[in-house]
Amino acid sequence: GNTMGSCKNGEDSKDEVKESELVANNCFMCGQVAEHVCPSCNSVWFCCPTHGRLHYREEEGSCFPWRVEEREGVGRLMVTTRRVSAGQTLFLEEPIVHGPNQVGSPICLSCYASVTLEYVCTKCGYPMCDEECAGDIAHQAECEILSRGEKPVFENGETEAYHCILPLRMILLARNDPDRFSLADHLMDHEEERKGGEDWNTTERTVVQNLLDKCGGRKFEKMTEFEVRKAVGVLEVNCYEVHSFINPNLAHNCGFRASFPAASLLSHGCVANSRHVWGISPPYTNMCIATVDMEAGQEVITSYLHPTTCTLRRRPKLKAGWYFDCNCERCCSLTELGTNHNTLICAQCQQASLLPEDPKQFGGFWKCPCGYKVPEPEVKSIVEEMFTEVNQLIRTNRYNIDLWLAFLETALAVVHPQHEAIIEIAKFLVPVLCRAPNRRTSEFPIKLIRTKLELAQWHLNVTNIVDPGYSKQRVKVLYEVIETKLFLMFEENDDIKDGREMLENSEKQLLEIVAVLEKLGPDKGFENMIVQASKALATKCHKILGQIEIGETLTDKWKESSWSLLELCRT
Repeated sequence: GNTMGSCKNGEDSKDEVKESELVANNCFMCGQVAEHVCPSCNSVWFCCPTHGRLHYREEEGSCFPWRVEEREGVGRLMVTTRRVSAGQTLFLEEPIVHGPNQVGSPICLSCYASVTLEYVCTKCGYPMCDEECAGDIAHQAECEILSRGEKPVFENGETEAYHCILPLRMILLARNDPDRFSLADHLMDHEEERKGGEDWNTTERTVVQNLLDKCGGRKFEKMTEFEVRKAVGVLEVNCYEVHSFINPNLAHNCGFRASFPAASLLSHGCVANSRHVWGISPPYTNMCIATVDMEAGQEVITSYLHPTTCTLRRRPKLKAGWYFDCNCERCCSLTELGTNHNTLICAQCQQASLLPEDPKQFGGFWKCPCGYKVPEPEVKSIVEEMFTEVNQLIRTNRYNIDLWLAFLETALAVVHPQHEAIIEIAKFLVPVLCRAPNRRTSEFPIKLIRTKLELAQWHLNVTNIVDPGYSKQRVKVLYEVIETKLFLMFEENDDIKDGREMLENSEKQLLEIVAVLEKLGPDKGFENMIVQASKALATKCHKILGQIEIGETLTDKWKESSWSLLELCRT
């Protein structure tokens, strides 16, 4: 029988195993005939150790809680096999293939370090770190093929020469490691939808003709058009960017992407229940974690776009990039699940109540209860104009607080305070507002501190719903809300006894912030500071609660204490 069933962490009776030996078992991942059974649960079968590692790793000690299911209209997807708590690992996996982003400045093909054009591989002409990277065993087969073609040309620090690398690695994998390559068998390539589009025409030139004719792949490696196009399509639809960074030499972006077997099973949902934590050094392991508690049998979903993207901008992007109309609960909701992330101010009655008549319709009408009605293209141009301005500020005046505050005032006259445009402003403004080296929070105007709290609270209200649980975005803004609320409580109240509940909640939430960031891996800069400050602030709340408990009210001492991120990181 087909044992793609759930993984039981119990002992199977020997009779069951005997009986199953008489029937061909199928691999839980690809459905091929399987000869290996999981040594831990004895109920999941796989065709080869490569596929088996997606279900069980000895070093993890237990089976991963997922299986593949086929659903009509959706195809293959992933569901949980048992209850999973927020923060638990759903699976670990290594990429099928990895390679440089399609566009970007010079990057080493072996180690993905950002490089100049000083050293290039003597055979293929691609920029590398040095002789050692150029001589890397992993680069040899591709180098032989690339060296028959044209050498890469960089204009303004960018090139099209990287388009062909990942598809070429996929084609070589088919020849050198069939087990690993077979993980891509079920992946969609959406060739019909892609045909004739701008990207299609580009890759026909930079990948298909380049590899087959210029590099002689047709003649020497017996590559076919079908094979190359299939690789391009599969990678275009099923790749994740693992890491991107600014090339310090050229101030351009560069980075690398990869196709992952289990991650490719995850469907999109505009409110995800899982999150990937990409390993940025070899072997580039992806750890997928549950962001919220999940029941057994629940589908695991990820978000292909940033969670704080409003419906007006999100649905066209999904259609253009992944060829589907999203009809999830959030996309069907007029108010985006009550967040008003897509809501505008009505030009007639000045209320924040201008919404699409049908959020799923492209190019329809938007209307307000007061009777005002406007075609969607007009709304779109208003919103896009705001984003042009946001991006301009990010590029030229990222740390200019006065300009951000002025723009915030303008924006609030156009959109709801929880609209995507305001949240974008909050992302840049909140971390720098009322915060400066050698200045205490109390040295800033109280009105400005209140503005900071209001802005952070709007951001948190949206994030709690569209990016819940284990989310860096959510806990970073939660920290800002807690820090500012605690400061205001001590600043404005002489009697703190009523603040016990707030201190207790703050302590609990601060420890949650630490847990989330430590699981997701804080970056070396700001996120690390948030972890440090959260620990210090939680300790402080605990200490004050202890003093209140025994009747000590040291209000002035508490007020004078350090309540800001920069001070807390120094203590």
